[in-house]
Order: sequence, then C-alpha cells, then structure tokens
Amino acid sequence: MRGAIVLLAAIVGALFGGRAGAETLALCGPQAGRTYYFAGGVVTSKDAGWQDDAVSGGRTTLSRDTSGKLDLVFSDASGGVYSSRGEGGEVEALRRSADEIVVAVMHPAGSFEVYQFVREAGGKLTMVQLVSRTGLAAKAGAYMASCSVIAP
Repeated sequence: MRGAIVLLAAIVGALFGGRAGAETLALCGPQAGRTYYFAGGVVTSKDAGWQDDAVSGGRTTLSRDTSGKLDLVFSDASGGVYSSRGEGGEVEALRRSADEIVVAVMHPAGSFEVYQFVREAGGKLTMVQLVSRTGLAAKAGAYMASCSVIAP
C-alpha cells in the first residue's frame, strides 16, 4: 500500500510539479472546429479533406511559471493531461495586450500551433487555435473554444 502511495505521489509530482506556483493566463473549455486531413500515411484519399472536429470535455490552460516561462497544457475527454513544455515543445509569446495573448507552440516532431486568446467587445472570452501537423495523419485545422479566464 505504501508503495502505491509513493508511486501515485511521484506521478502527480511529475504531472503537476513543474506548474507549482504557475500563474494562469488563460483557461478555456472544449474546442470545436474544422480540420483538413492530407492524403498520405494513415489517411486514405477517400478520408482526406475537410472534416468537422471537436474535443468535447477538453480544456486548454496557458500558464507562466515563476521564472517567466510559458506552458500550454491540454486535457482531453479521456482525462489525459499534456504539457507542451513537458513533451519537449517550445512555447513563445508572439503578442500580448490588455485584450489579447497570442502564443506559438513548436513541437519536436515538427507540429506547429498558434493560440490566440481574445477578450472580445462585450467581454466574451474566446480562444482560437490554428494547427499544422505532420506525420502519419498530417493535418491543418482551426478550432474555437470559450474561455473563463484571460488575464489582462
């Protein structure tokens, strides 16, 4: 039993330890959008093209740690939690104002994402994500989510 508790503590520490003391800059919910899948790899010519796409139950968090480094953490409907920095990606601020934060995420495998977090007129908080992925299921897509937090 003690071994299971130590293992659980180690897993929780590995997942969340790097974010201890991190400031949440944006917190957004499930995403919906459109994706274009390129024929090749595991995508057949029949399956290539535009498709509606969604991540129901997902959550996206943009945070900044005490050293000022940004991280983009994504959780999916299955409960999986993925840290862009934790998986070797680079997260860079492109633009920031009182009503907008734009960051780019470059993944080691060659995928690239741009996240734009916007405080719209009337106070609506919105995230738009643009994706360019390579590999066995190469795709490009645009997704939108409502947010509950976008720090000024």
